[in-house]
Amino acid sequence: MLGTNDALSGPIPIRETFEEGLMEVVESVRRGVPGCAVMLVQPPGCKAGRCSQYLHSVIFPGVQTVAKSANAPLVQADLVPNVAYSQDMVHLSRRGAEIIAEVVAGALVEFVNGQ
Repeated sequence: MLGTNDALSGPIPIRETFEEGLMEVVESVRRGVPGCAVMLVQPPGCKAGRCSQYLHSVIFPGVQTVAKSANAPLVQADLVPNVAYSQDMVHLSRRGAEIIAEVVAGALVEFVNGQ
């Protein structure tokens, strides 16, 4: 996961800079493992204020843009705040991690079966 902890301190990066960096990661993986499939998972985060602003203005649209540009499936999990997050509303609870794992596993099965 990336992005959530960065939102709690320091300046909020420019969306384009974030997208360029994430695209570099995707391209680096594809160069390093030719023929691999890359799947992006939208990071969770539910803390109000600066964190939420950062996620909604930079991270979420940036991940969506890169997924589309890179032709990479985007996995998103619907998380209920009082179940999926620890008290800080940034980190996942055990159940939140299980939900993410279940959603990613389902997306992988769907992806493999669609090939």
